[in-house]
Amino acid sequence: MQRLIGLFLSFLMLLGTPVLAQTSGSFPFDDIKQLTPEQVKIQKYKLQRLRVKQVHQDWYIIRGINEKIEDSTLLKMLEQTALLEKDTQDKTLGNGVALGGLALIASGGLMLTDLVKFPNSALVGIGTIIVGGALVIGGEVWAGNLGGTEGGHIIERREAQDLVNQYNQDLKKELGVENVPNLE
Repeated sequence: MQRLIGLFLSFLMLLGTPVLAQTSGSFPFDDIKQLTPEQVKIQKYKLQRLRVKQVHQDWYIIRGINEKIEDSTLLKMLEQTALLEKDTQDKTLGNGVALGGLALIASGGLMLTDLVKFPNSALVGIGTIIVGGALVIGGEVWAGNLGGTEGGHIIERREAQDLVNQYNQDLKKELGVENVPNLE
């Protein structure tokens, strides 16, 4: 019975606490002043600015506090579509060459198994496999799948830093905070 009464009293206290907190009239954020228009612009800048962050052997582009963005997003933001189009074209052509090389390897394999038989078919099959393998490797390198930039980046770190600096300067001008010291 005592447990039941204790449980009932605890329940009443739990229900009464939020009501008392709401009716007391003391909201914890009443004393915060309103931000000036310049302070609002500074906060917008800090949430939209970009940084290049080095982490061990790789690097990332960070927007605001900790939002990672891809190289392609940065290039789109700065309307650098020529680099994106070249990257897309290189990937498409390189992958096409690699697929052609795989087809040559397969045809060379068919020649070696005597499914396709003609004079010196084994020798031609070996040559076809070697040429096909070279095309696969060359196509993969061209597409950036082998030996591309570190971390799968489209651009190099130095280029990214230059583009980030350009973006941040443009953002400062757009928001009208280019003369505010210590924004970085």
